Amino acid sequence: MQVGNPHLIRQFNQDIIKNLIISHGPITKPEIARLTRLSIPTVNKIVDRLEEDGLVCRDVISEGGLGRKAQSYSINKDAARAVVVFCLNEQFQSCVTNVIGEKIEAKFTPIPHGSTIDTFRSLTDLIDDYLARFGKNAIKAIGVGVPGVVSEDGGISSIPMIPSWENFSLKEALEKRYHIPAFIENDVKLMAVGYFYSELIPAHDSMVFIYAGEDGIGAGTILNQKLLRGFSSFAGELGYMSLSESDRDDEPAGSAGSLEIQFLPLSRKMADDSADENTSRIYYKMLTRIIANFVSMINPEVIAIRSPGITVAEASIIGKMLHNYIPGNNLPKLIAIETDQYGLIGAIHFCLANMSSNLTLVNQVGV
Repeated sequence: MQVGNPHLIRQFNQDIIKNLIISHGPITKPEIARLTRLSIPTVNKIVDRLEEDGLVCRDVISEGGLGRKAQSYSINKDAARAVVVFCLNEQFQSCVTNVIGEKIEAKFTPIPHGSTIDTFRSLTDLIDDYLARFGKNAIKAIGVGVPGVVSEDGGISSIPMIPSWENFSLKEALEKRYHIPAFIENDVKLMAVGYFYSELIPAHDSMVFIYAGEDGIGAGTILNQKLLRGFSSFAGELGYMSLSESDRDDEPAGSAGSLEIQFLPLSRKMADDSADENTSRIYYKMLTRIIANFVSMINPEVIAIRSPGITVAEASIIGKMLHNYIPGNNLPKLIAIETDQYGLIGAIHFCLANMSSNLTLVNQVGV
């Protein structure tokens, strides 16, 4: 960010005030000035602009100091809406949300197996239906979570679940069609955002969310309440991690890394309850080694695991095994996640944070 840029400073202050009204409203201008340490004239100007734009509305008049009455303000939660879609288990989970993240309507739609055009048409049919019923002018953004690597410009790669979207610029295609901002992010990163926002903030600053399913393995990392992406948005692609000397080093990496090739057969057996004792032991040991690597590199407070073979009891087994790799005073809290709800929640907050401003300054939603 350019220091001293007046436009960025105004946008920064506006985001702070808007999010303060969301979290603390109804709230008066003097209270906003006190909490933000901004001047009264600055607060007056920004709140008045937000009211003109329809983002905030006047609430009750409260008693001020010395008998004066102070006007309070609340967020107008229906001022804008977003269509949010999350790809999971060969389905589009989708909803329309308002500006405070409340789901107005949600549904599930199968993802077709076909060409890029067929799969994209299924997504746009879904979005078109929401636009027709809620009004195109009311929808201010589209957010999509996908099971692949997402570049900064919204291009997708390494997406075996939807192979027709390999090297497809979903962001560009959506924005060209709808002329509204579209925000695309990796599915497991959004699971991390959703879980962190829903369950951990503000008590924790760091966590790793590990997804180990029948269709792949990945991770989302939160550090200092911010999502870690890496310079090419490749952070968390666990399938390419190397844990064994037997990994092949004479061939270039493909759509699946060496760890994913080793891990998926185990994960599928755990999912359909066909794993014998030896398979389970290897599965737990592999997850333990992955967690140990994260602890040694990042030292997170919490590691959450979403996997068909991991319940609270199995997380306890992994916790005990972890003592063989990491000194006890450095061990994170291990949590077994037994629901898929956090992906859509994360996609909602990711989309709303980006709607707030292109500066992505909203730390409290973990993005």
